[in-house]
Amino acid sequence: MTDEKMNQLLQETLSSEMPGEQLNRNIKRKMEEMGMKKRFSMKKAMIMAAVCCLLVGTVSIASSGVVSYIVSSEGADVFTEFEQLQQAEQKAGFQVRAKENFDNGYLFQEVNVSETKDMDENDNVLSTYREIGFIYEKSGEKVYIHTLRSENAQQDMERKPDNGIEIAGINVGYYVDTYKFVPTDYVLTAEDEANMQRDDYFISSGADEVSETKVSHVVWYQDDIRYSIMVYREMPAAELFGMAAELISTEK
Repeated sequence: MTDEKMNQLLQETLSSEMPGEQLNRNIKRKMEEMGMKKRFSMKKAMIMAAVCCLLVGTVSIASSGVVSYIVSSEGADVFTEFEQLQQAEQKAGFQVRAKENFDNGYLFQEVNVSETKDMDENDNVLSTYREIGFIYEKSGEKVYIHTLRSENAQQDMERKPDNGIEIAGINVGYYVDTYKFVPTDYVLTAEDEANMQRDDYFISSGADEVSETKVSHVVWYQDDIRYSIMVYREMPAAELFGMAAELISTEK
């Protein structure tokens, strides 16, 4: 798989949901559009969370009224000037802490507002809300920040972070996930089977060749808003914690 195709897949499918939340079927649909399939056991499907998770499958939720997947109109409203943040906030209906540029060199590129729908297993809309997303860039690499009201964060099973600290009284968790892309005729090894039992390792079939990539992110709650900062590589925890600290200390 080329870097361009892999980046396209990741950028189009990764949601803003943090680990420990309901499976995002929007990810499944995007992957199917690109010819990607997910191999995993039923046990794995039952416990998977949905942020940064390139999963294909369904969650067995018997009762209606339970969030089964999420559909998002990503970047429906895009603003390319930081001064337009207030317009984005008015569109979304809430305010967030934001910086134009970070001390580690990532520069503001855009802020966008998307409409998100929580859906049940029968494709009924349970709730509709908006999210504010940011894109920053340095030397061609992008960092993504997602924000939404904490009341709209549909939490299921909580996953223990790989690392965590407290910043100004706020708990910030750091996560790293591994994605392995394989051809459709790829035969899973014993190591693959063992890795698939982990909460941070995912194998998807349909690629031209075997490849792996990392996705790292930090998540925290502040002022009834959930924040997440995400990058498509294994960025050191200290650097992501530093970016989180800058946002946490920024006034609205």
